[in-house]
Amino acid sequence: KRNTCYSFENRYQASISSSVTDLTYGVCCCSEDNKSGIENWVKNDSCNVWAKSMDLDSRCHFAETYEDAEALCQMNGGRLCTKDELEVLDCAARTGCYKPDTLV
Repeated sequence: KRNTCYSFENRYQASISSSVTDLTYGVCCCSEDNKSGIENWVKNDSCNVWAKSMDLDSRCHFAETYEDAEALCQMNGGRLCTKDELEVLDCAARTGCYKPDTLV
């Protein structure tokens, strides 16, 4: 399935790749903490987490390394979403960034 965001599961792919620096993905962050009223955080009905795909400066990040994606989420008070949160529960829907040709 195609998705715009990096997930925890991409870490394994990056660790076995011979060209780790070439692997980039879009960034979506998730948080169990209540983010109601905080800009760009969305909680979809199917999810137990809040999600965000835009940085504090309201930019989308479509080509980040795992480490950079992880750091962006931490700076924004979240963590990388899990694969299930992205693909099964669709937690990152309506978070503001969408690029259909970006892989998870």
